[in-house]
Amino acid sequence: MFNKNRKSDPGPGGSPPRYPGTFLQAFREAAGSLGWKVRRSLGDAVECVDDQGEERTVGLENLYRRVRRHGRETWPELIADFLRKVFAGTDKDSDDLNAVADRILVRLARPFTGLPKDAQVWSHPLGDTGLIACLVVDHAETMRYVTEDMVTESGKPGEEWLERGLANLRERTPEGCLEQIDEDSGLLVCCTGDAYDAARALLLDDLLPETRELGCFVGAPSRDQLLVVPVTGKGFVQVHLLHHLIEKAYKTAPYTISDKLFWVHEGTWREFRIEFKDKTLSVWPPEEFIPVLERLKGMAQEEPGEPPG
Repeated sequence: MFNKNRKSDPGPGGSPPRYPGTFLQAFREAAGSLGWKVRRSLGDAVECVDDQGEERTVGLENLYRRVRRHGRETWPELIADFLRKVFAGTDKDSDDLNAVADRILVRLARPFTGLPKDAQVWSHPLGDTGLIACLVVDHAETMRYVTEDMVTESGKPGEEWLERGLANLRERTPEGCLEQIDEDSGLLVCCTGDAYDAARALLLDDLLPETRELGCFVGAPSRDQLLVVPVTGKGFVQVHLLHHLIEKAYKTAPYTISDKLFWVHEGTWREFRIEFKDKTLSVWPPEEFIPVLERLKGMAQEEPGEPPG
């Protein structure tokens, strides 16, 4: 969400999705009930003018994912409630990062496209994965993305605010948030439901210090889901199952991020490409993973019966 022309989270760019007419009609009804006027469609967003004359741009992808799980007769009410919460007034100090430093957190996302020049989101790329780490100012009912202008006006570099956001996220992360749900593969899941689970992949060296040497296989299918398998012989054997879980979750979850599998090692993110086609499993590990693979083979030789594949 942005201010002055505050926006809900439109989600990252890509091909504009198509929405059923019933959803678009429900949006118009919801906007009308709040005294808003719909100005124009932007493909995956709608530009409106609220009852105070302020311009509002509302992203539709995540909003549609949110309401489609409910009966269509409830959509206008649900959308209106969403608009009230997201565009509720926030304190003016939220423009000043120094004044809200304790509320700055980190989000994992795909790059944002199509934003106005004065609303460009500050971001830090995660290698060549196509993902970014961005900053938000957290509020009780919603959050607001930190823009490049806000970082410039703060007088501090974005990387410094990124470190502050990560520190704040560490403080808000409950102990034991990564719960093992499969002993054979070592699969760990983080689902606290506070909207920052995927971002906790940026804290793995702190949350799982025992994995620093070889890293972790990581999936972040949505904002509220983090799947992790420590790199071990057992984990490598079953990494294709992790990839399957990631793809499955990505298809149905709201606030999606990525259907890809990543290898995260010493804070560096790399895609770990896997493909299952015509009953054949193909794996293309990043070049940097080859020495790790040799280590896993050596470990398997020391422990017969547990080959890495």
